[in-house]
Amino acid sequence: MTTRRWPILLIFVLSGAAGLVYEVVWARQLVLVFGKGAERNNLDE
Repeated sequence: MTTRRWPILLIFVLSGAAGLVYEVVWARQLVLVFGKGAERNNLDE
């Protein structure tokens, strides 16, 4: 890999990691608001 591709690769990796963290936080907040039924319905989709 050339040195120009490393910053782009790093941006993609960080973006994916941020998306996963956001999804986990969102799912936990959903459970706090709607209860365990919301978590079960979220996993079924």
